[in-house]
Amino acid sequence: MINYKPNKINLIYEDNSTFRKRPDMALLRDHLVGYRLVQGLEKTGLDVLNFDLCLGETIFALMGFGSSEEEEKLFEDFLNWSEKVMNINFLGESRCEPLNDLRDEIYRKLKKEQKLRKLKNN
Repeated sequence: MINYKPNKINLIYEDNSTFRKRPDMALLRDHLVGYRLVQGLEKTGLDVLNFDLCLGETIFALMGFGSSEEEEKLFEDFLNWSEKVMNINFLGESRCEPLNDLRDEIYRKLKKEQKLRKLKNN
């Protein structure tokens, strides 16, 4: 039996207010963790269709992205950016910082695309 002892390393959020203050960032972080899990399961040969929580689609919907060809391409880019999570050592003590850095990087890119689309539509 594995003894689970909560500490700063295995907390999902740095503090309890992260989700309340920035749910968009928390959702993106959850996407990255889920993406890594699903990709890992897929590499073992499992059919992962029923395990994917589709958080990426939820993020896109909440950010106001539609389903045009241009946005489908952006979603493919988003999944490619998410692939970087596979290089993070989740067993190490320093996983929080690289995970948050990747989350922030992806968020900045999505916000930039969101602003470009708003300018294009105005």
